[in-house]
Amino acid sequence: MREYNLTPVLETFLYGVQLNLKTLWDLLKIRQWLEVAVLDEVIQAIGEAELSQLEGILAEWEARAAREESFSDLDEQFHRVLYSILDNQIMLQLSNVFWILNKQLRTSGQQNLQIGMGQQTVQEHRAILEAIRARDLARAQAAVRQSYAHGMAGLLALLDAGEA
Repeated sequence: MREYNLTPVLETFLYGVQLNLKTLWDLLKIRQWLEVAVLDEVIQAIGEAELSQLEGILAEWEARAAREESFSDLDEQFHRVLYSILDNQIMLQLSNVFWILNKQLRTSGQQNLQIGMGQQTVQEHRAILEAIRARDLARAQAAVRQSYAHGMAGLLALLDAGEA
């Protein structure tokens, strides 16, 4: 039996996002639901090594945000560390679909959701990490939802502006 591969799904999304940003909105909502749903397992499984790794990512992110540099790769690393704990390749592949779409949109000039968002975004991710470190599921879920609300507001502005 061969390993399941989401490449055909990715190709479909890539085509759809080239036509409109609504596909990215929908995918982002699904990703939010998945991430909130798995936080209990992440909190149970996370160890000191992963917490330290996440702390290092946030330290670099804070430095870049202060210099107003791109941080998308650090955002991706942060989530990859969290969800690699689950040892679920499908979850990682689904997350990867989002990051590939995000990169494609940024490099195509269709949008830049990072402009002016570095400090706020890193603070939101620090809140996620602190809630996970405290093993506080409700606080971690609220922090993830807050982070998504902020990110989705930028995408909603693009949709409302007719850039879809």
